[in-house]
Amino acid sequence: MIMDETALEEIKARMLAMEQELAGLRSENALLAASIRARHDGPTHKRQLSGDSGRNDAADRGTANEARPSYDLVEAQPSRRALLSKLGTVAAAGAGLALGAEVFAAQPAGAATGVMLFGANNDAGTDPTSLTSSSGLGTLTVENTAQTFAFYAKANAPTGASLYVMNESSGGGVNSFCRYGPGLFGQSPNSLGVYGVTGAKSALGPVVAAVVGDSNTRAGVAGISDISAGVVGASGAGSGLGDYNTGVRGEGSAARGVSGYSVSNVGVLGQRGRSSAINGTGAVVGDTAQSGIAGVAGLSTSGPGVSGVSQGFSGLASGAVAGVVGDTNASAVGVAGFSKSGAGVLGRSIGASGLATGAVAGVVGDASTVVGVAGFSASGTGVLGHSATQNGVVAQSDSNGAAAIFATSVASKGRGGLFRGADDGAAISLVPASLATHPTSGQTGDLFVDSGGRLWYCKTGGSRGTWTALA
Repeated sequence: MIMDETALEEIKARMLAMEQELAGLRSENALLAASIRARHDGPTHKRQLSGDSGRNDAADRGTANEARPSYDLVEAQPSRRALLSKLGTVAAAGAGLALGAEVFAAQPAGAATGVMLFGANNDAGTDPTSLTSSSGLGTLTVENTAQTFAFYAKANAPTGASLYVMNESSGGGVNSFCRYGPGLFGQSPNSLGVYGVTGAKSALGPVVAAVVGDSNTRAGVAGISDISAGVVGASGAGSGLGDYNTGVRGEGSAARGVSGYSVSNVGVLGQRGRSSAINGTGAVVGDTAQSGIAGVAGLSTSGPGVSGVSQGFSGLASGAVAGVVGDTNASAVGVAGFSKSGAGVLGRSIGASGLATGAVAGVVGDASTVVGVAGFSASGTGVLGHSATQNGVVAQSDSNGAAAIFATSVASKGRGGLFRGADDGAAISLVPASLATHPTSGQTGDLFVDSGGRLWYCKTGGSRGTWTALA
């Protein structure tokens, strides 16, 4: 008998409905079986389930040979052949039955639609499982009262995520609270422990780290705290120039690697060992109480170690190679050093002279074989010394025959030295010596004032120079 298309579709729909109903019965049957097994295995129901156990104790008094009721269950997962046999009476004709068999054959053999079993392994095969609710208290609550995890997720795919969370409202994707341990713990032997993305992924490429925050428009990772550190980074390995083993590392190809910002306090604070307990303010502050350790150190192989700019670049420091470079385009100071009991600024070259130990000055230049302090100017004063109550410039030499001050001019008709005093003072003052007359030796051009106030001029120098009294 040939059936029309409408009848075939009706039979298909009926067979599908019966299959779904049977799947529900299977799940209920499995629950009943689990319940009976639990009772059977319990301490008060440890009895044989067959009817010929022969047991006859005080708890089970009755007819001595009374057969116990059988707990045999119907088949939990009937075969398709048995299913078709049981449903055969429903089909209107042989063709309809054959069609029903075809419909059932097309369904997955491992379909797991039904009631979830607690305390047992549930396998949905290739079918996804979803849970939807409109409860205001949450869709799913998981609690473990033992000392172990409450929720465990595992993915075997090389690039799959164990847990994927999406929140389309203004709340967080994952809100985690833990009283004693980590609120959220992520671990991976070869990849990211925790990976968070806001907006869309950036174009910076993959980074392998315990926690990675990624965004093409906003902050990758943000830490916020009212009374403590927003983000704490710790590393047990030693850190060096270009070394990645650091507490916090910032990297940028065209933007800032690390940026610190504060409205009324330090922007970035670096501390080595114990704090110096000195309250300092600034965009960047380095702090340490360890002897011989710099609060802030700048290192460079081809440029300034530290470059400081005030109010703008002067354009004069371009290409400067120095440990510290101070630059300004205004009337401000490029580099300033302050001290209450020592040197405000100490500059040292090649090695220590041994003469600057304990020197108290605004600027101290120290060198073993080269110039300690040098001043250069194209159109102004190279070195300027000024004092309100003391000498403007003081010079001293410990070498025999050397001059404390040596001045020379290479300009045409230039003067080696130019001295001017006040209108009522001398331009040059020669301090009288303790000798009663001129010395035996001298250099041509020497001027000498003896203890009696007489002025002598050395006309011919040598070990026995010729001296002439001028006054």
